[in-house]
Amino acid sequence: MRKSFKIVLFCLFFALLPGNIYIVVNHKNIVLLQFSIVDIMSLWTSVIIGFGLTYLVSVSFSKESKKNEIVEDALKDVKGDYAYLMQQFMKFRNKIVTDNFRNYILLFLKNIDKDILILRKLCFERKNMDVAMNNLIKMRSDFHYVTTDDDFSVGIPITDSFIEKCSEKYYFVKQAITQCKLELFNS
Repeated sequence: MRKSFKIVLFCLFFALLPGNIYIVVNHKNIVLLQFSIVDIMSLWTSVIIGFGLTYLVSVSFSKESKKNEIVEDALKDVKGDYAYLMQQFMKFRNKIVTDNFRNYILLFLKNIDKDILILRKLCFERKNMDVAMNNLIKMRSDFHYVTTDDDFSVGIPITDSFIEKCSEKYYFVKQAITQCKLELFNS
């Protein structure tokens, strides 16, 4: 149990304790809208249990939904990064690859790797996400293999065949991200 919940429950118990003692001691003299002692105690018990269960359920669900939102945002960012990368390849179609452009793309790929590593750590405790995350990592490595191949070297133009290979691998990365999202919603 969380510490804050214990404190709230402790305060409720001691706030209700004097009233409960008074009711138990003077139960014959108390006429409170014709309620019996059992009715009053069941009312207090249901209020405390209702509050406690509502608190426990809402805290656990809010934590889980926050984690899901963070993972979903990370997946969205990775997908956006790959889309941006494909836009850059299309923008520089038929142009000679310079050292700066190649370094920029490779640095961008390293940043995507870091994002996927963070995503992997976020999904570490989720057993159903293992297969989907492993598939995403495999598709990422296939994409990186194409972008670090000889077709993307300094002094060589970005050809349509290179963009076609990247597009194919990008499509598989998008599928893997979608599979991760499906597994996230199924958990």
